[in-house]
Amino acid sequence: MGSASIRRRKAGGKLALGRDSCTRASLSVERAAVMARGAGWCEIGQRGHACDPVSGKTRPATDFAHVIARSQGGADVRSNALALCRRHHEMMTAPFSKGRLLAHTVIWNKVTGIQWRVLVCADKAAYYIGEYTSRAAGFIAT
Repeated sequence: MGSASIRRRKAGGKLALGRDSCTRASLSVERAAVMARGAGWCEIGQRGHACDPVSGKTRPATDFAHVIARSQGGADVRSNALALCRRHHEMMTAPFSKGRLLAHTVIWNKVTGIQWRVLVCADKAAYYIGEYTSRAAGFIAT
């Protein structure tokens, strides 16, 4: 991170330039809204992919994750965020060999919201040719 970015963030400015971003204060408001939307429970677990594979139960949400990753240009807005349990958040960042979950955007409209699916596939090549299994899906209104 550059010195200009550090100064901007310390002064309470945007967290990133070049994409929809927000300040630390407004990001905490977005986080709270996303956690409230999920009523404190993992949103992927509520929509079909059990958080605990043994008991099949949904776990409380502890993490805030982006459907479209920030590194891929995803915005810091609640229509691009999910409230997840630790297991699902780790699965979204895990390598494909460990069973990575891919959050796939079906429709993204800044006015109405985002429709998403969570997919499991062997690797990126399998994803691109359509060899994947859909595990959960949902719609998040803005």
